[in-house]
Amino acid sequence: MNLYAEDIKERLFVEVYNAAKMEDILKKVVHECREDLAVVYRLSGYDERFKRDCELVTKEQLAHWGVDAETLKQDAWANTMAKRPPIMFELGTGGTVDLSKNYLKIDEPIPRGAAPELDMFILTNGINSNGAICMFDEETMQRVTEKLGGNLIVLPASVHETIVYREANGLNIRYAKDLVNSVNRTALKDGEFLSGEIYRYDKDNHTLSIVQVPEHEEIIMPDSISMKEMYAYGYAWDGMLPLSEDKALELLDADLPIYRLYDDGTEGMVETKEEIFSHDGLFGVERETWIGYLRKLTEETRMQFDEFMKYAVENIKAYLPREYKDANVFLGKGLKNNTVPLNALCIVGKERVVPSIYLEQFYAVHLYGMPIEEVMQHMADIYLDSLRPDLQYLVNTFEYENVKDRIGVSVCNAVKNRDMLQDIPHEVKGEFALTYHVKVKLDDGWDGTILINNDRLAEWRIDEKTLRETAWYNMEQHFPYQLMNVHDIIEEKFDVSRLPGYDRNFNVYILSNPERFHGAVYMFDDKAMRGVAEKFETDMLLLPMSVHECVLFRRDEVQDLEGLKEEIAYVQRNRIRPEDILSGDIFLFDAHTQTLSKLDEMQSQEQGMTQQM
Repeated sequence: MNLYAEDIKERLFVEVYNAAKMEDILKKVVHECREDLAVVYRLSGYDERFKRDCELVTKEQLAHWGVDAETLKQDAWANTMAKRPPIMFELGTGGTVDLSKNYLKIDEPIPRGAAPELDMFILTNGINSNGAICMFDEETMQRVTEKLGGNLIVLPASVHETIVYREANGLNIRYAKDLVNSVNRTALKDGEFLSGEIYRYDKDNHTLSIVQVPEHEEIIMPDSISMKEMYAYGYAWDGMLPLSEDKALELLDADLPIYRLYDDGTEGMVETKEEIFSHDGLFGVERETWIGYLRKLTEETRMQFDEFMKYAVENIKAYLPREYKDANVFLGKGLKNNTVPLNALCIVGKERVVPSIYLEQFYAVHLYGMPIEEVMQHMADIYLDSLRPDLQYLVNTFEYENVKDRIGVSVCNAVKNRDMLQDIPHEVKGEFALTYHVKVKLDDGWDGTILINNDRLAEWRIDEKTLRETAWYNMEQHFPYQLMNVHDIIEEKFDVSRLPGYDRNFNVYILSNPERFHGAVYMFDDKAMRGVAEKFETDMLLLPMSVHECVLFRRDEVQDLEGLKEEIAYVQRNRIRPEDILSGDIFLFDAHTQTLSKLDEMQSQEQGMTQQM
């Protein structure tokens, strides 16, 4: 009896999920990774042997059936398209969907403006369950391009459906990503989340790939109300910035479009001041409108950044001693952690050291009101200070024997620093990478780090194993970890009796070093984590939010994990420099086994075990 042909073949279907959330499961099941997504195969129906619903097809099952993976995939795709055919409806105002007209059944192309708002459409299947897989069916996507008349932008927010629209519509791609993230944040259960990325389908090449979306420009917020407060209120689109009543009145007087925000996620345009007075809730201004307003103010009162850089190159010598009148001054490019690009002012005098003065920070100070003359003098002072004899001596004697006791270990996000890691010795630890540096000691103590690259390793004539052993030895001997209770830090600096609502019952801890400088790496230090296990004797949640420190909570004291994730996102967005962000994930430290695992992976395993039982 051919078990596969008689009992299995007709019950196979294709589904798609977020690959990162299924990392452990994917090791066992038949799958294909497509960008940040994973295409998997499910056997439908009820399993009499195990008395449970059938699950994803495993590699073990494939061998048992005696069928190859390619045959499985062809049969599953044929079943899916025949029994769960794709459908496409228009997405109307406020997220409404008109189910009366399936546009894939209409012979002629869809007229522009058929769907209100932005000509967006919902692509799913006839049962509206796990319909996002349609985005990977080439025949379906070609039909959609014919209907819409060009390349597509695909928003894969949910495993059940995707939103598609014609690329030529010209919708700002940042707007689209904000739309996806607002849906993810407010409308989806964790198991329904598919991706926060934006995809593009190329009609001619028949390819589907992630679109690179620029990050939000860092701006001065228009009001003291935070994005987190706006999310808690019930409005979640990142393209809107929250306003109080007073600020809404001020910006309305400046002729900016202002919106009333509602706790169901919708908004309405403000026409008169009376509408502001009568609205009992938050207001908002679109992010792009606010950025344009700031730029207009900047153009009227202060120079643009390009002009600022040109002015710095042409005038910096006037703020330096006369011996620098023949120095070579030019602009260079720098790249900080997390691929944050920077513009550097380089001054080449008689010294061997050529410090880089990154201009972004000085331009920001100028925008806040510091006169250009004071900014230039400040840059000159910093340059001269960087040429102190102790620094020159260090650079001129940067040999292994001179610096080996100052070599340490740092941690960075491996994905965001993929290009940088190609040129430096490193060790990958999951989504992280351990790198190595030399701490620079000045007259006033440790003041910075110099990253060790492959050229330096070759110059020193040592291998990576020696470098790694030296660095970790120094971490224990010279740069010991420190576990701090946040309450101790607060009580050392403030009179807590004057802090309303201060409560020490809920404990928060910081794992770092006394300087809280590149201290997150201790999450990979066996001695440090043994210390955590011995101190608490209970499971801990570890949040590697910044390269400088990890935040820890007792697992039994945290009930709202989703709220904690929102808090992480808010802090990283508003309180941590982009180049210092490490991860937005939550990790579980098992005090008994002294092992560290991503919490999402642990929950997936527990859910799988529950289903098997």
